[in-house]
Amino acid sequence: MTDSFAISAQDIVKQFGHKRALDGASALFESGKTHVLLGRNGSGKTTLARVLAGILKPDSGGIILDGLTETATSGAFRRHVGFMFDSSAHWESLTGWENAWFFARSYGLGEEVASPRLKSLFERFAMAEVAKDPVSSYSFGMKRKLALVQALAHEPSVLILDEPSIGLDHSSRTVLYDLVRALVRNGTAAIVATNDMNEARYMADVVSLIDRGRVLVTGAPDDLIRDLNEGVVVDAQLDIPLRVDGLASIPGVVRAAISEDTATPILHVMADPGNEQLVLTGLLSYLRERNIRVLKIEIRRPELGDVFMRFLKEGRDAAR
Repeated sequence: MTDSFAISAQDIVKQFGHKRALDGASALFESGKTHVLLGRNGSGKTTLARVLAGILKPDSGGIILDGLTETATSGAFRRHVGFMFDSSAHWESLTGWENAWFFARSYGLGEEVASPRLKSLFERFAMAEVAKDPVSSYSFGMKRKLALVQALAHEPSVLILDEPSIGLDHSSRTVLYDLVRALVRNGTAAIVATNDMNEARYMADVVSLIDRGRVLVTGAPDDLIRDLNEGVVVDAQLDIPLRVDGLASIPGVVRAAISEDTATPILHVMADPGNEQLVLTGLLSYLRERNIRVLKIEIRRPELGDVFMRFLKEGRDAAR
């Protein structure tokens, strides 16, 4: 165990009826880093986050937090963890402050610590004016922000957030990201479950791609993208369709495909790394010679979405 070790999920299996939501999922989550669980809806990321938070008990496998031998549902474990899920609990008849106060005190914060800390969080999330209003009067977004206040109040060693930006306005998202970064700088292990590629790219120090209850790959986003060893992708919107077979004759073209399920066909051409300019020049000449007009063209570099699709395809090919 290293000094930076925080939490470990080991071969987690969780079954709901006939569906296996987690199928031997394993991952290490280090303190001082934001670790994103990235996957589509139903991939198992939320189930894994709930197991990590001690809300769900795995059918097999286990969770270890800094060497604690207690189970993830024990009080000793939960004192180290803050979490927010889409079904975060609130007492609707109580005020936002009363709800947050109860959670802060439940985590062992004394009054002299809880009061200024909650006051600061309510102010940062622009909730100070409604702190004394009953939660039943809150909008969905306000309830999400209250759940974040509750999760952050005790400055947890492990912070687990499931789709944290849903329902938040832009300024609240910025506050959330800043607060998470500040906690991480102070040694917190932040675990974020999301299906938003942009959010994952923006927040993650480490990302685990998850599908069908399994962790496909884990690594730093830049490393995963670099390991694809793929060049840029040229997306060209055309006025008429064309067959892509002949594009293989253009030097530097790795592969090409065309989407015709849109109003106008869109050509996707992947370039060999280092030959992007050669591909672009050759492609435009190829289209001009055939009197095909380019209505719009975009050039994009590989991103996390490309990494995910690569491993998703490889995993499904292996399962056949």
